[in-house]
Amino acid sequence: MNIQVIKTEVVKKGKAEGIEVTFKNLENGKVSVKPVFSFHGAFDVMKDAKEGQEYNVKAEKDKNDYWVWGSASEGVVGTIGQKAGPKSAPGLPAPRSTYETPEERARKQIYIVRQSSLERAIEFLELTGESNPTQEQVIRVAEIFVHYVMDVGPNPYAGIANVSDDVPV
Repeated sequence: MNIQVIKTEVVKKGKAEGIEVTFKNLENGKVSVKPVFSFHGAFDVMKDAKEGQEYNVKAEKDKNDYWVWGSASEGVVGTIGQKAGPKSAPGLPAPRSTYETPEERARKQIYIVRQSSLERAIEFLELTGESNPTQEQVIRVAEIFVHYVMDVGPNPYAGIANVSDDVPV
């Protein structure tokens, strides 16, 4: 757990000497108090802790089944066991995602289908004998292809023979 020391106080419990550490958990922002006694593994490091210093402490259960700080090291450790890099400046916005939204992805697919349909419409018209098709002819045929592929909107090829009737199943 990564912590930042707020204050320390010397405490005595019977014959045991220790310190009471008031700290902020840097992972969840919660402020807590933890007694650390001379028989705990983290005591030698934490006894010299100063306000504002950051530590990585490891909690473990003692022989009485209490959670104690078994070890401590100065500095904050990242999630993969390496020292964390510099903190980002407060108040800066988080980086924005560069992934497409579902709406953007859907719109992009429509662009791709329309562009491909224009190319295929020109090829189709050339193959059917139109050596110099007009813009209106290309768009009309491309719309038929787009509507066929996307299966949406009004039927622009109403009155044209249904191709699926001619294809054996």
